[in-house]
Amino acid sequence: MKKKILFYLFLIALMPCILFAAEESVDWWVGKAITEIKYEGLQNVTERTVNSLLSKYVNKEFTDEVSKEIDQVLYSQPWMDYYLLTAQKSEVDNYSLILNFEIVEVPMIKAVTFEGNTNIKERTLTSQLTFSKGDYYASQLIETNKKTLIDYYKNKGYNDVSVDYSVEENDELKTANVTYKINEGDVYKVGAIVFIGNDKIDTKILTKTLTLKKRSFFTAGNFVQATFDSDAQLLLQYYQTQGYNDIVINKHYFEEMESDDTKYKMIKLIFDITEGQQWFVGNITFEGNSVFSNDDIQAKIYLKDGDINNVDELQNQVQAIGSLYVDNGYISTNLNVENIKHADTNKIDYNFVITESEQSHVEKIIINGLTKTK
Repeated sequence: MKKKILFYLFLIALMPCILFAAEESVDWWVGKAITEIKYEGLQNVTERTVNSLLSKYVNKEFTDEVSKEIDQVLYSQPWMDYYLLTAQKSEVDNYSLILNFEIVEVPMIKAVTFEGNTNIKERTLTSQLTFSKGDYYASQLIETNKKTLIDYYKNKGYNDVSVDYSVEENDELKTANVTYKINEGDVYKVGAIVFIGNDKIDTKILTKTLTLKKRSFFTAGNFVQATFDSDAQLLLQYYQTQGYNDIVINKHYFEEMESDDTKYKMIKLIFDITEGQQWFVGNITFEGNSVFSNDDIQAKIYLKDGDINNVDELQNQVQAIGSLYVDNGYISTNLNVENIKHADTNKIDYNFVITESEQSHVEKIIINGLTKTK
């Protein structure tokens, strides 16, 4: 689409000659009252619509400020591509001005259709779009909704789906027909979930931590790649809460399974993991604390020697100590956690190194605008 700079270039090019008497100044229109506004080129936008935006300028003097305001108003409209503006004197007197706007519209979307959607109905796909018939065409909008359709299909198990689109524009009528061309591909269903290397935690327990589920009478079993990837992270996080700090998800992938079901492509999800050893909490010590005693801080700690080394619980302990300081005004206190692993006992000692800050004091609270309380 053309940029609004065209408007300014057009005026600069025509200032010396168009519709202006040779003996007059090239800026004769400045300061004259706008008595009428005319439009050309409107197709899908009505004069009433444009008048609702510009009628307030009638009887105002035409100035640089007014010109800029009109420019901003018009180019904020979704239907505006660009416009050309010319001025002529009113036939009534020499003090009045008629503005002529030649408007080029953005095409209006006349139709949205789909091709290749064998398994999903058109009205279902239409409901996923953020635009509809009657909206104004924007290439980025069409591209964004292409991705929306792909995501919708993938969430239904169409892992190989591809979507393209074409736009047919009628330059004369300023309309556009949008067609999304879909290659659905197969529907992937989870037929089995397998773990390799889980010597210490049972497969049933690990399966429950996953979002993806095996196809059954109660679950659709749709395969979604993004969910599969996030499930690998869920698996990692679960192991870490069970003390397996060294857990590694070597890889996660799927394989096609033999199946009598011709409607779906059945696949097996595989998680290849290295568990490592399980760790437990050892000694917990504190360093650098003078404001609060060891007993004060220890009261915030519920992890004990011999507990499973749960990384989530450890983080909660760090936050609890931090809150003790912040709640008492030591808002810039820094807390660093050192750890020492003992492979012979499978324990980890933790030393909380505290760098205390000065205490902050609230000297005055000012409330403005409070006229009534209940």
